[in-house]
Amino acid sequence: MGAKDAIQSINNEKPSQNNQSRFDIQFQNHEAVETKKNERGNPQGGADQMDAIYMAYFLILQSVNLQNDTAAIQAKSLQVNAIEQVQLNQEQEKIQYVTIPANLKGEALNEQIPKFQAQNQEIEAERQGISNNLLLLRQNAQVGETKIDTSVNNVEQSVQEGAGLLHMLVNISNQITR
Repeated sequence: MGAKDAIQSINNEKPSQNNQSRFDIQFQNHEAVETKKNERGNPQGGADQMDAIYMAYFLILQSVNLQNDTAAIQAKSLQVNAIEQVQLNQEQEKIQYVTIPANLKGEALNEQIPKFQAQNQEIEAERQGISNNLLLLRQNAQVGETKIDTSVNNVEQSVQEGAGLLHMLVNISNQITR
């Protein structure tokens, strides 16, 4: 698979076709329960507060899904970058400098040396161009790795927030049942 094929496959692929989690479906199917109202007509705990909690958890979950999809796209970009680097390294290895044939001597050698030098200068310029492209790809890969690290850190933070929310819900439920 060439770099162009890899790029094409990334362009054709959409992040997480099934972006809807079990919680997402549960949230959409959640029905508010009739609750008692206080003297001002506001609900006392119950459905509205539960809706807010479900919404908070849902948003955290969506954040995790989005960051996960982002990290996956960034990883694919790094894969394409790696493929391009391999191809450029192989291309650079194929480009060999011109060498002076052993049977060339005397006046013929003196006549050919400037031609060989000119050819080697062209080859060096081509190899330098490839080296510059490789350097650029490596720098882009480092930036991509940093972006993936950031996305993964965001996922971890969102998961911790979700876990904190669930822990709070457990504590509230325990307090209510006492």
